[in-house]
Amino acid sequence: MSDNPFSAPQPAQAHPGAPGQQQPPSYGRGYVQQIPVIASLFIAQGVLLLLMGGYLVVLGVFMGNMDQFMPPNAQQPAEFQDMMDTQTTIMLWGFGIVGGVIVIIAFLHFIAAYLGFTYKGRVFGIVTMIAGLLSMFSCYCAPTAIGLAVYGMIIYFNPAVTKAFALGKSGMKKQEILSHFPY
Repeated sequence: MSDNPFSAPQPAQAHPGAPGQQQPPSYGRGYVQQIPVIASLFIAQGVLLLLMGGYLVVLGVFMGNMDQFMPPNAQQPAEFQDMMDTQTTIMLWGFGIVGGVIVIIAFLHFIAAYLGFTYKGRVFGIVTMIAGLLSMFSCYCAPTAIGLAVYGMIIYFNPAVTKAFALGKSGMKKQEILSHFPY
């Protein structure tokens, strides 16, 4: 034993797994405590997606009825009118479909948040993170979707988190699950 108070402590000389010997920490609790953080991020991302999806649906309806806002002109050729009808139909369906898909993904985020808070549905959360990457086509939520997917995948693929979700699926409450992870 050294007299230096700043030296590293020496490990016990007993064999690993001996009774009374402290096991090295697994650091699982730190990862498990981040599950509600990810669930909160699911809600925030869902709100952003819901706003963007709703905007795109409204924009599609407005653009689909754009010809009603044009001043009547008897001089327009029939080909021009057919082209305008085709363009407004494409805008209506294009914005409507993209907006509708984003709204559906937003509701998936809300469901994943609820399942995250209750420590259930780990696979559903992973699938939702991957589906959330589809929102990049709107060019609005790309940075937050990528950030949530990377951070969420790191946490959700941790073995301690997998065990916590298994315990939650078996019916344990949050405090009981956290008591399984002392470190």
